[in-house]
Amino acid sequence: MSSDPALERAREISRTHSNALLAKPNVVAVGLGYLNDSPSELTLVVLVNQKVPLSALAEDEVVPSEIEGLPVDVRVVGEVSAQDGAEDTAEDAGN
Repeated sequence: MSSDPALERAREISRTHSNALLAKPNVVAVGLGYLNDSPSELTLVVLVNQKVPLSALAEDEVVPSEIEGLPVDVRVVGEVSAQDGAEDTAEDAGN
């Protein structure tokens, strides 16, 4: 476990708010990352399959720009689906 207080705080915010964020339309994953690839600026990363205009969302469906002072970065990843891992394993990657 890290002893970095900022990272621990970000992890706690992520744990606390992930379920509510995942319940919003188009949200497929929530995690931590860095804002603008800066290792000094932690952000809560919310992955969505598509961005939609704010006017198309109800107020409770909007992903906030920050949560408890932690910036939120919404990133589009497209459709996400589970893959059958029976055929593709780490051991098979080199073959």
